[in-house]
Amino acid sequence: MKIAVLLSTFNGEKYLKEQIESILSQSHKDLILYIRDDGSSDNTKIILGNYASKDRRITIDYGRNIGYTRSFFEMLKVVEADAYAFCDQDDLWMSDKLERANRILEKTRVPTLWFSNVNICDENMKYVSKGNRDYLLSFSNSLFMNVTQGMTMVINNYARKQIIKALPINIMYHDWWFYKVCSAFGDIVFDEQVLVNYRRHGNNASELSYNKRLKI
Repeated sequence: MKIAVLLSTFNGEKYLKEQIESILSQSHKDLILYIRDDGSSDNTKIILGNYASKDRRITIDYGRNIGYTRSFFEMLKVVEADAYAFCDQDDLWMSDKLERANRILEKTRVPTLWFSNVNICDENMKYVSKGNRDYLLSFSNSLFMNVTQGMTMVINNYARKQIIKALPINIMYHDWWFYKVCSAFGDIVFDEQVLVNYRRHGNNASELSYNKRLKI
């Protein structure tokens, strides 16, 4: 299956090269990397241009700043593939991540979201802890919790078609929406293998404060 890796960037010059290298070195070779830059003002665009000039699998869309959630929605609407992986700009993927996702998704015929476990690391990629995924995956769970982080997930094209039928106008997180849709209309598959090193630092776009959690 052809897997489209969707990467939304914004002022990500510090860690971006490491993330892109981990994508391009995947053991699953039938992939494209579609990048939408969300209005960066640092050297991100230069870094992206250098990679695109060397690898034909990379496509870049330089857009205006609309926030990473809407940025992922925009890419999902226009990119054609058999499956879709979602990528932050500052993590590291294990080389067999897409290969393991492909083994599951190529057999499915319903909207399916596959996701893996993670290592939580500090800003220098020093191991802190293993991710906790001891939850019952269900639609009812998805109404209250988001346990499928975007950088761990891959969805098939059945899921993509269901999702883009009615994209929400005002929602905080794209990955949480994907979890809700796929748990309601299809399947959720969790791979216990750690396949992403998740870098936590002060500028994570997906960090959710305690007060915001209470509001949700």
